[in-house]
Amino acid sequence: MRRPSRALVVGILSTACAFAPSRFLAPWTNDLGSVVWIPFAPLGFTFSTVRVWLRPPIADLDLTSPVGRHLVSERDRYRGLWHSERIANDELRKRLESVSRARIDEPELTVALVTAPVIALDGSARNPLLRIGQGTNASIQVGDIVLYGGDALVGRISAPISGTSATVIPVWSPASGRMDARVIDPSGGPNVAVQVTVGADGVMRAELAQPIEVPNEIEVRLSDRAWPPGAQGMLLGVVKGSERADQRPLRKTLILEPAARRVGLDWVVVKTPVGRRPV
Repeated sequence: MRRPSRALVVGILSTACAFAPSRFLAPWTNDLGSVVWIPFAPLGFTFSTVRVWLRPPIADLDLTSPVGRHLVSERDRYRGLWHSERIANDELRKRLESVSRARIDEPELTVALVTAPVIALDGSARNPLLRIGQGTNASIQVGDIVLYGGDALVGRISAPISGTSATVIPVWSPASGRMDARVIDPSGGPNVAVQVTVGADGVMRAELAQPIEVPNEIEVRLSDRAWPPGAQGMLLGVVKGSERADQRPLRKTLILEPAARRVGLDWVVVKTPVGRRPV
């Protein structure tokens, strides 16, 4: 009787292994791989020796040596420069975005847009004031409008003002006084007139002139003749809720969230008339 060839036996065993469940193969496949690798071990050792000879390993650098300290100093310096440029690039991008958004609302180029960093938050909690890093040297004067993110109204310039800095009375400050505004209906319906004030608790409220239901997230925009024309239609805030006063139960008061939040306020845009010269 003729014996089966070795190739046939290997083929049968390979086919059986291919269709065998993995739980039967897992216990011995690693051992089989180690056995198969035995003939190639001298060859692998030879190639590893040649690789080490051609490219010897680099010894660990002693960071306490003069060369090591110099390299660490160079690394830290270039790392600081990289982070500095990255921060400057982010600030430039924010300034360009602010100007481009504000420019959409001024297609006739009737105003100049001056970007300014927010450098401080002055005043008490009941009367917060912003300080920005631009002043009369950039043609900014008292009464100019300050925006954030394109059309979010921050406030207007007030005294004191210098050549390189200016004070802003924000709309979330009680010092901004009573502001006439309108609740904008996104569906195209009639806009409702409201009067916006900021209480001593720092909450911005809008008193409705008529008892109607106003859903949350509705925009409230400035419509006050006491403010310059460049501020009309700017976003004051969005509705976040409502309340009723005990002394005036028929009047509903809306609770607003300012569109320009003072937390995270970094760069603002100041609207100045075109052609105004620096002082």
